[in-house]
Formats: sequence, structure tokens, C-alpha cells
Amino acid sequence: MVEGVPEVVGDVGGMDADHRLLIPARVREALEWFPKKGAKPFALIADLRDSGLVRLHPAERTQPRLLTARQQLVGGHSDPLQALAAFADRYRELSYYASDSRLHCGAAIGWHLRGVSHHPDQFYVEALGQFIDVMTLERRNARLQELRTDLNLPED
Repeated sequence: MVEGVPEVVGDVGGMDADHRLLIPARVREALEWFPKKGAKPFALIADLRDSGLVRLHPAERTQPRLLTARQQLVGGHSDPLQALAAFADRYRELSYYASDSRLHCGAAIGWHLRGVSHHPDQFYVEALGQFIDVMTLERRNARLQELRTDLNLPED
């Protein structure tokens, strides 16, 4: 591990018909802030970023920033009601249950991921220090393809 750079760990997790996503053990273990087995439900904020990508933040750390952004949106947008509706749709609360190692996403988050995937039951889950990214397998493969030259090991 490089000093000052978070450990990045990813693995595939399955999503069931009730939109509950298994957070792989390797991902859970790589995050100091993530709850351990036996913990009470843990609140997260899902940021429905791009198509097929959701970024998860601890709710406790993210709520103040969301409140500030929401207030700015209300005061500075020509159609505040529509802007607030879109804001609420993009940033959603959800819970992680350590008892079954699953993130209870709900239909809106589940279909944000599933709707653009040929593998709607499997997603790449990645620990990135202060947040978690969940992406479609297609998006993961596109990233590997896009960065393939950059990722080559130097020749000896």
C-alpha cells in the first residue's frame, strides 16, 4: 500500500429480487468505517451518479453537505420544485444490515443499476477509502479496457 493512498479493493456482489446487494467480505474488511458483524443497521447515502454507477457515503458524514446543497438549490434555481425532486431522486437514503451483509437498496437504486446491465443480478462493489462504488459489470469492463495501456506492468 502507498502512504496516503487508500487501499482499493473490489469484488462482485449479487443482488436479489428484493434489491438487496451483498457487500463482499473483502470490500467490508477494507473499510475501517464500515460496520462489523453484529452492528445495528447502518445508514448510507446513495449518489446515483452516472448510468450504472452508484456511490455510497456514510450518511452521518454526508447529511450536512446535502442540507447545504439543497438550500442552495432552492434559493438559486428557476424551478426549485423540479430541482428538489431531481435532487431527492439522485441522493437517496438506504441501510446496510451487518446481520446479512446486505445493502437494502430499494427499487429505485436497484433499477438504476439493473436497467443498464446485461447481468442484472451481479455488480462490481469497490471500497475506495471514504466511499464505496457499485457499478455494472459492463462499466467495470469498459474501465479496464479504457485504461488497459496505463495498467500494463513495465517490462523488466
